[in-house]
Amino acid sequence: MKWTGFIGCPAGKAGPTSRQTFFSWKSILLWTLQTHGANRRKYGDLAEKAEGFHWIRLRHPREAKALLEWLRRPGTPAGSA
Repeated sequence: MKWTGFIGCPAGKAGPTSRQTFFSWKSILLWTLQTHGANRRKYGDLAEKAEGFHWIRLRHPREAKALLEWLRRPGTPAGSA
């Protein structure tokens, strides 16, 4: 059986409709909206209580880029490998 780009959809079969993807009770969009607040509190609490490691919060793509550039420098944890 040949598979298409849709997960679990055999070739020749249609994938999920937009309605199924975004508006069903199993929708990832609905799950995200329902769990965002709880997950934000949960991981915020974990970051505050973290012992033995540092929690890095990146809020903008330029912060991620700066972190990656820093990691590539010689003498940093990833740059020395």
